[in-house]
Amino acid sequence: MKIFLAATTSGVKNSQREEMIQKGKPKYLLETFFNGEKTCLKVLQDVGVNNFLLDSGAFSYMSGAECTKEQLVEYMEKYIYFINKYNVEYFFELDVDTIFGIEFVEELREKLEKETNKKCIPVWHKGRGIEYWKKMCKNYKYVAIGRFSVSRQKARI
Repeated sequence: MKIFLAATTSGVKNSQREEMIQKGKPKYLLETFFNGEKTCLKVLQDVGVNNFLLDSGAFSYMSGAECTKEQLVEYMEKYIYFINKYNVEYFFELDVDTIFGIEFVEELREKLEKETNKKCIPVWHKGRGIEYWKKMCKNYKYVAIGRFSVSRQKARI
């Protein structure tokens, strides 16, 4: 099992990050494309292309802001360029089903895979259903599980 350390660039001063990387020597790192090409490249260089996992950052890109399909496609073009330029092997799809629907996600996934000539890592969300999960597992070597929002109820005493 590979466990990818994330958030090595978020809220950390560069000198602190370098010390953390040197002392901890993580083998696998994940970075979100939302943080930019320069940041992704730094993280990729820390562990090498085979131990790097690139998150699309689509959710972060759209969080708190209006986003059109056209803007998302433009963002994805930059994502594809980065993947191809640095020969990134492991990367996630743009899983924006809750905003634009699964059909649009499938269109983006098809374009992403066609233009990189690689399989992405699709992200299963509860709303996609169990049959969709089975289909993804059949068609992909890796499948991610999206986060779940768990509502907490106060215990009654």
